[in-house]
Amino acid sequence: MNVASFLDKLKGQKSNSSVLSLVLLEDAIYLTFDGETSLFPIDASGWLTALTSALDNDAYSGANAIVTLGAHHYQSYQVEKPELPPEEWAVGLPFLLKDLVAERVTEIVADGVLLPNSNKLQTYVLSQKVLTPLRTLFEKHRIELQRVVPEDEVWGQALEGVTDFVLLHQSTRSSFKINAYVESKNFFHRTIRGVMAPVTGANANSLQVDGLALELQRSIDYLSSQVKQSQFHKIFICCDDEIDSELKLALEERLSVKVDTLHDKDSACGVLLSLHALRIGLSGINLFPDHLRPKKEYFSLPVVAASWLAIAVVMGGGYGYTEYQVTQKQEQIRIAKQQADQFNNQLKELQNLVSQHQASPAKLATIERLEVSVKAKQESLKAVGQFEEQQQIGYSGVMSALARLGRSDISLNSILIQPNTLNVSGLARNPGVIPNWIKQFKNELDLVGRSFEKLSIGRNENDIVTFDLRTKRGGGQ
Repeated sequence: MNVASFLDKLKGQKSNSSVLSLVLLEDAIYLTFDGETSLFPIDASGWLTALTSALDNDAYSGANAIVTLGAHHYQSYQVEKPELPPEEWAVGLPFLLKDLVAERVTEIVADGVLLPNSNKLQTYVLSQKVLTPLRTLFEKHRIELQRVVPEDEVWGQALEGVTDFVLLHQSTRSSFKINAYVESKNFFHRTIRGVMAPVTGANANSLQVDGLALELQRSIDYLSSQVKQSQFHKIFICCDDEIDSELKLALEERLSVKVDTLHDKDSACGVLLSLHALRIGLSGINLFPDHLRPKKEYFSLPVVAASWLAIAVVMGGGYGYTEYQVTQKQEQIRIAKQQADQFNNQLKELQNLVSQHQASPAKLATIERLEVSVKAKQESLKAVGQFEEQQQIGYSGVMSALARLGRSDISLNSILIQPNTLNVSGLARNPGVIPNWIKQFKNELDLVGRSFEKLSIGRNENDIVTFDLRTKRGGGQ
């Protein structure tokens, strides 16, 4: 993706529509909002007047703001890394830099970034004389100031995908500046004082170009000797007062490295800075530290009054609801008492009826005697029924079973059946048929399970085999 298409992409984005990006350069204030960039020239009345005019738009109310400051608004120093955690740099750096600036510690703010592969810290110092009017103006227009960033840090993000490069840039009314970036960090910066823009176009001056090329070559030679981890083989240029294509050709003739323009379109430095500041958002250097932000007054008079009003409304609502609940419960209690009184009256009436229909002790005694008599008679009937059932089972079942076991070689003379005894006597053709006949008892339901009590086998006067079998029902085997 080339730089021109990248700028078009930035301008077409709508995700930053609620963020203001302002760039304060020497010639003008550049404001980007909702994808559109506006320019507000700075005249003799100063930058604050131009900024007031730029913010005079109700559409900005409630928006967030990112401010990019031109190099003439701040100072930058490289110092040894302090023995402080990064989150405390914003508070500690003003004390560490107090000997390098003219203002007192309380009159400046500072922030820094650690340079790659180095124990150096690139620091930026901003006077409260610049920051305080900014804060006041944004608060007046109900715009939240979120970040104040030096332009040197924004330029480091100007080339997407390129982190190590040298940049020659110049905005209207300002001098040429050289910045060298390593991993997008401002490793080297220098202002060229002896060459004044423009040096191309109608005012082309070869001596001026020679001077500019000489300063660039000296800077590249210095970087080559000091920065071993990076190689700078190309210089990018972005100069408002120059024809970049002409300046590119003129410098390539005089330098040992390649030269290329930062962007294809004729976009001013302020426009590029405002768009890139939106892209990098809130990450990195911020010269508006948290400890200087206005604290929210959680217990201001309006807040307290609103709180008391809300509490009163809640308490009033709770009281009203409680009163309503109490009234409802009292009505339920009243209805329950009425129902209880009705039930008590009904109970008394029923008790009176019961007392009128209650039997005398004599009648109750008679009923008890009759119940005992009836129960005794029922027991007698039950015993008789059981006896009849036993008799029926004893006679009919056994007789039927013996009839089914009838044989031609067995003849029964007598059968005696009692509740627990079955005695059979008769004649047999020979003694051996008697045991075979007895074995068949197990096939009959009414005979199975009976055990022998006594078996007598003999002969009568006619020499016929006789037997007398005595069994006991339910007896042991």
